[in-house]
Amino acid sequence: MKTLLLIIIGLAVGRFSFSQDNITIQDLREECIRGQAEPIVIPNKNNNANFQLQADSLTSIETFSSSSGDLIQIKNWGCEYHTLTFKIETKKCKADTESLKYWYVKTYELMKEIEPELDAPIKINDGLEALNLYVSKNVYDLKLEEEIDFGGDDIRSFITLHSIEKNENNNYVIEISFSIGPL
Repeated sequence: MKTLLLIIIGLAVGRFSFSQDNITIQDLREECIRGQAEPIVIPNKNNNANFQLQADSLTSIETFSSSSGDLIQIKNWGCEYHTLTFKIETKKCKADTESLKYWYVKTYELMKEIEPELDAPIKINDGLEALNLYVSKNVYDLKLEEEIDFGGDDIRSFITLHSIEKNENNNYVIEISFSIGPL
């Protein structure tokens, strides 16, 4: 009975965390310098924006449809680093996933289309300009998972193109992150 009472008190105060399949349910706002995740998509009648705050109160998943019909998922996450990870599902692009020059350019173009629909805490346009410069300087040596700096003397800002995959619907999914930190 004493153990049950301690568990109930621990749950009420929020000091216990439960983990299942690497998913931790705990409010981490007091543990991190960054505050609670907030929506960054500017809602309008055409984009069907949906915001879901996750159990840790620092992470959110936001989904919407761009004006050109692409499906976008944004993971707003991090503690020491604040990161926005975009997954863009598009029907417009068709190329081998190994054609990195093509995908870097298309990622730039797709993000330029999306950016006006965002009120982001990270300077997306600055990151995209750094991405464009990186492509022009490294056209024959492009790689995934490169951290491309785009600002910050004291606090670093960088962009990373993680992956390009063809999904079961024959659409392409591009994953790109914009990060700032350590905070």
